[in-house]
Amino acid sequence: SIKEFVDYYIKLGFSHIFIYDNNDPNDEKISDVININKYEDYVTIYENKSITNQSTAYTICYNNNKHNFSWIFMIDIDEYLIIKNNTLINYLSDETFKKCDFIKIHWLRPTDNDKLHYENKPLLERFKAPYFNDTHIKTFVRGNINGLKFDIHTPSESPEKNISCNNAGEILNYKYPQIFFQDVFEINYDKAYIIHFLYKSTEEFIQKYKRGYHNW
Repeated sequence: SIKEFVDYYIKLGFSHIFIYDNNDPNDEKISDVININKYEDYVTIYENKSITNQSTAYTICYNNNKHNFSWIFMIDIDEYLIIKNNTLINYLSDETFKKCDFIKIHWLRPTDNDKLHYENKPLLERFKAPYFNDTHIKTFVRGNINGLKFDIHTPSESPEKNISCNNAGEILNYKYPQIFFQDVFEINYDKAYIIHFLYKSTEEFIQKYKRGYHNW
């Protein structure tokens, strides 16, 4: 749920979360699910039906906030970042990232763990390892970069020469054009990864199918 997502990322150490809600006006509003008064210091919700895709939301969010934060992370509510043996602040402050503009972090993909029905437990308890490797990535983006536009998974355009690295701070030396949806460097989970809960229980898949989101 969105509340579980927000609670998780606040506990992880993110200082603020911007949520773009472009649900149909007749659908559930995120502000009705979250007690915004409880989270007013941590969460800002934009109810904007004119934003029809993630790339636009990411670009707007970054440009509106790039001067206020050292790093901005664009992520979906079914993606959970894991920092291994470290805190988020210490991880991003590591000397290995000093030259990096983009930190690209790979997915790990769980299965449905043969679960038929929804359980009222945190996702990380419901769906446990083994997880499968996945070439898709999401990206930490350093603040104060001009001219950025975003693909769904990573910045796709900048007039500046930006330096990308993997989760362990290793510089990625490849030439554009790159594949943005799933990057072209070796999979690595040394210091951080994202668990993408693409599959849940059979019951939840049916609910998703009925809403029209059944491509996966």
